[in-house]
Amino acid sequence: MLAAHVSAATMFIYTCHRLFSSSKMSFDGQTRYSFASEHNRVLLAMIIISLPIAGFTFLYLERLVQLALIISGIISLGYIMPLVFRKRLRDIGVSKIILISLVWATLPIVNILDSPDIKLIALVFIEHFFFIFALTLPFDVRDQELDDKAQVSNLANTLGLKRLKTLLVLCLTLAALSVFLLYYFDFYNLGLLILVSIMLVAQLMSTRDLNTKKSELYYLFYLDSFILIKGLIYWIGISASQAF
Repeated sequence: MLAAHVSAATMFIYTCHRLFSSSKMSFDGQTRYSFASEHNRVLLAMIIISLPIAGFTFLYLERLVQLALIISGIISLGYIMPLVFRKRLRDIGVSKIILISLVWATLPIVNILDSPDIKLIALVFIEHFFFIFALTLPFDVRDQELDDKAQVSNLANTLGLKRLKTLLVLCLTLAALSVFLLYYFDFYNLGLLILVSIMLVAQLMSTRDLNTKKSELYYLFYLDSFILIKGLIYWIGISASQAF
């Protein structure tokens, strides 16, 4: 039920972002937002379908999980709509990447919020936060020109590519350290330690070249697939540990 809710809610937020941001973010040569403005009926239909599903599945979740999702939902809505000081949260400072990382790092811990071990919750959150933070940095590089024209905060424009690359390596190092600590405290088994470590190395190799322009397919299907791959790794690792 949680997976169904997260999928429907993500579709709702993503579609709202494309629909409500299309007028501000559409420029010559930018097809991502121009497509939204040209197909607003399709996006409205997706919103109408996803919102009831998200609401229905939400009712069957535990109260603590609901609370965590409500906080994440408010942040997500504030990210795309001017709920604070007549600005979207993504337009305030360099909050865009931080907010994305906070929301995505919350999802993996919702099932363990009732755990008495604070170390487990904290380390899982930290690991996913820095994993997502590092994964979003190449997207900021891609959006440099677009965000500059729209007067939207962009970490790549603020730090420059050299410092941004250093930040990317630091984030993945902290994510890897969290994985090791989770293994050290017996929260992760050896299989998870190895598989997640390999994935983080693959992520570093795939994102370290920030100077070269990439196609939209690289961002939408390749980089975003790391989230799916990580989810599969955890599913395989947990299933294997339960089997043995």
